[in-house]
Amino acid sequence: MMVDEEDSKEEGQGRLQKTGGEQVKGVNVNDNAPNRVKSARVFDVEQMFSEARRTAQQMSSNSNSTQLMQSHRDRDAEQEDEDAHSSSSSDSSDDSDSDVIGPVPDQLKQDKRTELQQQGQIKADSGMSSSGDMKADQSDDEDDDDDEDDDGEDEDDEMSVASLRKRLPIGQRVSLSHGSKTVSALAIDPAGARLVTGGFDYHIKMYDFNGMDTNKRAFRSLTPFECHQIRSVAFSCSGDQILLCSGSAQAKILDRDGHEVFECCKGDQYLADMARTSGHTGMLNCGVWNPKQKTEFLTCSLDGTLRTWISEKLATRHEHKALMKCRSVNGMRTNPGSCCYHRDGKLVVAGCSDGSIQIWDTSRVTLVNTAFKNMRAHQSGFEMSAVKFSGDGSILASRSMDGSMKLWDIRKFSSALAHMDNLPNFYPMTGIVFSPDDKIVATGTSVKNEHGKGKICFYSKLTFEPVQEVNCGHSSSVVSLLWHPKLNQIFAGTSTGECRVFFDPELSRNGAILFAGKVRKAKQVTGMISQEAITPYALPMYKEGRRKMPHVQQLINRKHDKSRPDPPLEISKGGRTANAGLSLGKFVSRNLALSMQVPDDSDPRGAILRHAKEAEANPSLISTAYAQTQPKPVFDYTDDDEDADKELKDSEDRAALGGGVPKKAKLDSYNPV
Repeated sequence: MMVDEEDSKEEGQGRLQKTGGEQVKGVNVNDNAPNRVKSARVFDVEQMFSEARRTAQQMSSNSNSTQLMQSHRDRDAEQEDEDAHSSSSSDSSDDSDSDVIGPVPDQLKQDKRTELQQQGQIKADSGMSSSGDMKADQSDDEDDDDDEDDDGEDEDDEMSVASLRKRLPIGQRVSLSHGSKTVSALAIDPAGARLVTGGFDYHIKMYDFNGMDTNKRAFRSLTPFECHQIRSVAFSCSGDQILLCSGSAQAKILDRDGHEVFECCKGDQYLADMARTSGHTGMLNCGVWNPKQKTEFLTCSLDGTLRTWISEKLATRHEHKALMKCRSVNGMRTNPGSCCYHRDGKLVVAGCSDGSIQIWDTSRVTLVNTAFKNMRAHQSGFEMSAVKFSGDGSILASRSMDGSMKLWDIRKFSSALAHMDNLPNFYPMTGIVFSPDDKIVATGTSVKNEHGKGKICFYSKLTFEPVQEVNCGHSSSVVSLLWHPKLNQIFAGTSTGECRVFFDPELSRNGAILFAGKVRKAKQVTGMISQEAITPYALPMYKEGRRKMPHVQQLINRKHDKSRPDPPLEISKGGRTANAGLSLGKFVSRNLALSMQVPDDSDPRGAILRHAKEAEANPSLISTAYAQTQPKPVFDYTDDDEDADKELKDSEDRAALGGGVPKKAKLDSYNPV
C-alpha cells in the first residue's frame, strides 16, 4: 500500500509539471483517490509570468494590426473615391451614356477597390505607412500654423482703430435735464432699468426708462442732504440699495424708491487718532459697493481714512467695519480723493492728493500696511479724481487733476503701462470707464471759463492709441461718466446740468431706446357740441364742495346762526371805533372830553395871570392858611439878553476908543445861539 501511494504521488507531480496551469485553476489530481493524504499545491511563478507576457504581446499586436489595417482601408477608400470621381469625369467626356450622376455607388467603389488590390496599388508596408503618416502630420502642422496666423490676423483686425470705432455706441444722443448746475454723479442699476443723477444743486433725480416718454421727466426728486453737494452715487450689486456720498461726513443708503434705509454715524472731531472714532469726521469724496457682498460698501473722506461699512437695518450702532489710513512719503496724513474695489472684492484702491496710489488686501488680519503702493503715480498736489479696475482685473486706470490718465499693472506697479496727457480736468470727480468688451478705456475733459468744448476721449486698452473723441456741447465739461455693460450705452454728466446719453440702435438695447422713440399720445375728442348743455345738478347751487373738518364746519354754522344774540364788541380792528382806542368805553370818554374842551389861548402865561386879581380878592382855602407864614415872593424881571447886549455894546465902544479887540459875549451853556 505504501508503494502504491508513493507511485501515485510521483505520477501526480509529473502531471503537474507537464500541465503547468491546471494547478492554478484549483484542480487536484489526487482528490478522487480514497484515503489519500492531500499534497500542497505547487506554483511555477516564472512560467505564469512568461505566459501572461506572451498573451499581452499577442493582444497588443492584434489590436495594432487591426488599427493599422483600418487606417489603411480608410485612406485607401478616400483615394479610391477621388480616383473614381476623376475617372467618372474623364469617362463622361468620352461617352455620355456612362455618366454617373450623384454620389458614387457602393458597388462601383468595391469593384474599384478590388481592381486596385490586384494591381498592387495598396501595400501594407510599414515604411509606406510611416511616410504617409509623416506627410499627414506635416500637413496638419501646416494647417495649425495657418490657423494661428489667421487668428493673429483676426486679433489684429479686432484691435485696429477702425474696428474699435465701429464698436462705439455713439450714433445717436439724448439729453436729460437735471438742473442748472453740474451733474457730479451718475448710477444705473445692474438691470439697466433706473438711472440716478446727483449734482451741485443738492438734489438727486430718479429716472425709470420703462415709464418715460419724450418729456424725459424724472419720477422722483429728493434732497437727502440739506445743503451739501452730491459727490458720489452707486447702486449695490443686487440693485436694491443706493449709496449716496455728499459734502457731509455721513453717507446714506436709500432703497430703489428713494426712502432712507441706513445712515453712517459721525466721528468725534476732537480726537486726533481716527482709529478711535466710529465714523468719518471730514467731507466724503467717494463711495463704492463691494462687487461680491451686497451689504458691504466703502467710503473715503478728507479725514485721511477709508472705511468699510455693513448696511444692516437692524444694527443698533452704525459703526464702520474696518479702517485704512492713507500716509504720504514722509509718514504724514494724506487725503484720499477716490477709491474702488477689485472685481473679486479683496483689494481696495485709494488715489490720494499727494499723487500716490495705495492698495490694501482686505483678506489680511490687519490693514495697517499696504499690499501695493506707488508714491509717485501722479504729480503731487493734484487731487486724483478716479481710480478703476478693468473688467478682467488686470489693468488699473487712474485719472488726476494734473491733466493725465495712466494705466497700471499692479504686478509691475513701479512704472505705468501707458500715459495719456493733454486731458484737462478741473473737477475732482471726473470719471473713467471701460467698455463692456474690456478693449476700450474712456474719460472726459473739462473746459475753463466756458471756453471750448468738453469731450469724451476713447483709447485702446492694449495699444493705447486714441480711437475717437466725441464733443458734448459748447462750454460744457464732462464730469461724471458711465458705460453700462448690459445696455451698451454711455452716460455723461456735464457742467451745464444735463445728462447726455449716447447709444446706437444696432449695438445698444433698452435704456434710452425705450423712450427716445415714444410719441406722446394726444387727447382725442370724440365729438363737439354746438350749444351749451346745462344739467340741473351741475349748477353752483347744487355743487358740493370739499368736506371741511368738523371744528371748521362748526364755526361756520355758528357764524350763520341768526337765532343767537350779537356778541359783545371785541378788540377793535377797524370801523368806527378804530381811531378811538381798543373798546367802546374809551370811545365814549374821548367824545365827552372833546365836547367839554375849553379853547386854548396862544399865551399860556397871560391866561394864568388874568385870574391873579380874582385870586387876590377871593383867596382860596389853602392861600388863607399860609397867609401869615408864607413869605412874599420877590421876582427878578431883568432880561439876561438885555444885559448881554449892553456888555457887548460897551466892549465895542472901548474898542473904538483904542482899548483893544472887543471881547466876544459869553454864550449861555443852555442857549448856544
